[in-house]
Amino acid sequence: MSIKLMTAVWASNLPSGKKLVALALADCADDDGRCWPSVDPHLVQKCRMCARAIQGHLAALVNEGILTRTDRPGRSTLYIFDPRKICTPAVSAPPQNMRTPPQNVHPTPADSAGAPAKSAGITIKKHQLPQKNQRARSEKNVIKYI
Repeated sequence: MSIKLMTAVWASNLPSGKKLVALALADCADDDGRCWPSVDPHLVQKCRMCARAIQGHLAALVNEGILTRTDRPGRSTLYIFDPRKICTPAVSAPPQNMRTPPQNVHPTPADSAGAPAKSAGITIKKHQLPQKNQRARSEKNVIKYI
């Protein structure tokens, strides 16, 4: 399914029958605009038209240059959309450069700061358990205050 083609078909000025058949084809197409659906039953079920009406709309779309048709004997017919025929840009519209310019990124304070070991001293203390006498003294102090 090519959303780009479907969007272009929706925006086109095609009459309703041709637009419905073109939408059904765009729904089957890849991003390059190629599709090979069967008229019956695939397009008949999608468009809710008879096979002869769909064949007539396909022939009209080919005559208008919106589609190119390639018959492949023993295989399905290949249809290729020409999106320039569906939706063309305005004549006065200049070509646009869609690339965004690179941004000037300022360095963060972390980039200019030195390593933490160089700028600050490191203190590591080992946890020591109190000895028996110290435990007894601290317990006595707790009892006194209660």
